[in-house]
Amino acid sequence: MNQCYGCNTCKSADKPLEGFIRSLPMETSHHRVEGQSTKCGFGLQGVCCRLCSNGPCRITPNAPRGICGADADTIVTRNFLRAVASGSGCYIHIVENTALNLKKTAQIKGELKGLNLWSIWRRCLELQTKMSM
Repeated sequence: MNQCYGCNTCKSADKPLEGFIRSLPMETSHHRVEGQSTKCGFGLQGVCCRLCSNGPCRITPNAPRGICGADADTIVTRNFLRAVASGSGCYIHIVENTALNLKKTAQIKGELKGLNLWSIWRRCLELQTKMSM
């Protein structure tokens, strides 16, 4: 099962990682890069907008604005912000669970690897009292 799915796709500066990826018995994202190498020029430049049903709008010198009036800068910014929001949204449950666990630990006056949350909470209250004076 040590079949490489395309040795050209996993060239890396990290030779041990490259060897590990090559030895995997399954296809990974590194193996799929080559199959996805033909990309639309508009998408590569980030000037393709598919946000509404009127699109996709592709910005060119002859068509500098989309149907909604967005120019290249607006479309690139929208695409970037949507990608960031989408990526960070995948991890919000981890932040929520961490916050809830921290709150529960503090409520039972628990300890976190050498930290006494109750003493930290008490110190925060002291600082808040001093600041409000």
